[in-house]
Amino acid sequence: MARRKSDKDFRSSREMLPDEVFGWVTGDRSRQTDLVRKRVWRGIMHLPDDVALTTSNHHGKQLRILYTLWGSWLDAIGDDEDALYGAMLDAADCFQSSTFDALHGYYRSALSNLRAALDLVAIGTVGNLAPADPLYSRWKTSNARLVFPRAKLRQLTNEPVSSLLFKQAGWMDALYDELSRQCYTCHTRPHIWYDRSVA
Repeated sequence: MARRKSDKDFRSSREMLPDEVFGWVTGDRSRQTDLVRKRVWRGIMHLPDDVALTTSNHHGKQLRILYTLWGSWLDAIGDDEDALYGAMLDAADCFQSSTFDALHGYYRSALSNLRAALDLVAIGTVGNLAPADPLYSRWKTSNARLVFPRAKLRQLTNEPVSSLLFKQAGWMDALYDELSRQCYTCHTRPHIWYDRSVA
């Protein structure tokens, strides 16, 4: 049987946000039209809730840093609606989702979101450097598959090879490859154990 958190713990209750925080609201959001069954709700939420509570008991500083970095990323996007703007906006969603998934123990999807953010920013960079590039145009118009275009980025940049951000076997390649590797070796659901000695 799940133990109820103390009422003094701000994490022990849920609330709906007021309508004013949304750009578009129709109807009464609080009115229930098809309420989920208690058993289903508990089946979906109990384990992730436990992992989130346990993780946030011991990793508040790391969560604060991730939350702050997400906010800083949003500030860094700026107002110029170029190819990189849209990619960075989508990457912000990936960063927010990654933190949420990691907090709840879904580590594989957290890593997948980080890899997706890297993909999006790399694709947006190609769009900024060469908006007429056929590969980028095909991706933009028909959602064609375009995954981390490292070769294209190396081709488009004029920096010396020694300082090239996307140089072959450089840190960007290594980061993308490590995220890809971790996505396939990580657990797919919240851990049912927690080692407090590593907290």
